[in-house]
Amino acid sequence: MSDIYRTDLTPEEVAAGFTLTDVPNPKGHYFLEPRNIQAVVKPLSPTQRLIKMESPIDGTISYAHQAYIDNVGSDNWRPVAQAAYSVSEAASRLPASPATIDAKYGWTKNL
Repeated sequence: MSDIYRTDLTPEEVAAGFTLTDVPNPKGHYFLEPRNIQAVVKPLSPTQRLIKMESPIDGTISYAHQAYIDNVGSDNWRPVAQAAYSVSEAASRLPASPATIDAKYGWTKNL
């Protein structure tokens, strides 16, 4: 398990469209670390997602809006907005059409 990604899926998250999903392990390049781990994720488009995280400093739970950007390293998911601290706050910050944002910035992901 990652030090930052959470795997505890709440009923509120399920109702909002989150699922327990395999994601690249941020530590997957280290010896004996798995390449993928599970995390609570809500896909927004092929290149955008919300992911449940825990602060390694104080244990605060947040939801990060991330985008997949090719050619930036082994873990190509990067933050694109400030973290939200509740499911409803995360949902209220989302763009009306994530696919429009993908097109605007040329974000693509080979699935």
